[in-house]
Amino acid sequence: MKLITNQPSPYGRKVMIALIEKQLPFQLIQDIPWVKETIVPNYNPLEQLPILITDSGESIYESTFILEWLERKFPSPPLLPRQLDGIIAARRVQVLAEGVLEAWGRLTLEQIREHPMQGWMHRQTRKINGGLAELERVVGDKEYAVDNMLTVGDIALGALLGMLDFAQQHRTTTPEDKSWRNDYPKLVRYFDALERRPSFRESRPLLANVNVSQLLS
Repeated sequence: MKLITNQPSPYGRKVMIALIEKQLPFQLIQDIPWVKETIVPNYNPLEQLPILITDSGESIYESTFILEWLERKFPSPPLLPRQLDGIIAARRVQVLAEGVLEAWGRLTLEQIREHPMQGWMHRQTRKINGGLAELERVVGDKEYAVDNMLTVGDIALGALLGMLDFAQQHRTTTPEDKSWRNDYPKLVRYFDALERRPSFRESRPLLANVNVSQLLS
C-alpha cells in the first residue's frame, strides 16, 4: 500500500500509526495539495490528504474513514474493543479528539487573518479547552483511554496532542499561546507514554517548510 500525506499533518499521522500497529507495509509519499505538481487530485476528488492507495489501486481517503477501512479489512490486531460498550467509548474519545483538532485548526486559520474575529476565536478556544478537560477526565490515570488497549480513540488523541506540541514548539500558533501541558497533567503523562510506542515514534511530525496549510491539509 501507499500513503500519500504531508507528514506534519495529524490526519496523516493517525493513518501511519494504524498501519504500523497493524504491521502493514506501506510506502510513504509526501505531497502538498496546493502546489502545481501535486498528485492529490488524481486520487481524491476532494483534493485532501491523507490518501491510502490499496494494493489493488483503490483510493481510500479521509483519515477517520481510512481507519475504519483498515479495521474492517485487517481486524487483527484490533484497534477497537470487542464489546459494544467499549467500541462506543473508544469512538467517543475519537470524536472528542477530532473535534478539538478541528477547533484548533479553525482557531489557527482565524489567527492569521488580517482582521481576526475575536468572538469566533473565543468560541474555538472554549471548544479546545472544554474538549481537553473532558479528555483528561476520561483518560484519568489509565494507560489507555478505553479497555486497557490501544484503540482508534488513543490514536486520534495522540495525534491531536502531538500536533499541539509541534505547533507550540515551532510557533505555528501565536507566541502568546500557552502549552496544553500547563493545564492537563494527566494527558501529559498519558501522551508521553504513547510517544514511546514505535508507531508514535516513527510517525512524529517533521519540520520541513511548515505552514498552517500543511498542518491542516
